[in-house]
Amino acid sequence: MSVILLMTIASCSSGEKTPPIKFPTPDKEIVIPYKEVSGVPTIPVKINGVSMQMIYDTGASHISMSLNEVLTLCKLGEIRDSDIIGTDSATLADGSTIENVRVRLREVEIGGENGIKVHNVEATIVPNLAAPLLLGRSAIEKDRSVTSVSTDMSRKTIIIKRK
Repeated sequence: MSVILLMTIASCSSGEKTPPIKFPTPDKEIVIPYKEVSGVPTIPVKINGVSMQMIYDTGASHISMSLNEVLTLCKLGEIRDSDIIGTDSATLADGSTIENVRVRLREVEIGGENGIKVHNVEATIVPNLAAPLLLGRSAIEKDRSVTSVSTDMSRKTIIIKRK
């Protein structure tokens, strides 16, 4: 046993310029393809492990979910009472005001296996069963290693650059 240990240590200090083991580094650029549905970019997302399609909205400041998706997540046990943060109000285009519930999403996987995962992201629940699922840039930027997010409309991709 001690002979094997000595040979291992000797091979590490033999003057080789590269270490014997290379550790993977996170991708510096992540490219997430999107599909256009009714003219808007839609990407695969997992919220607390549940797959969904969300509209990537560069103008949205957060994640917005309809009551329908939240009820599904509640039935699956993926949103709990402890995830509810509180309420806030929003003014609609017609000037009316509605009250929304804010929840904490424990994990949001954006763009599938080759995308990114962010944790403890706040989302707004719109009290409407048919409201679209919106993914705002702030959810992506919750990953502190993200330095920029851009959209290549000709290639239909979202490009996330990391430190």
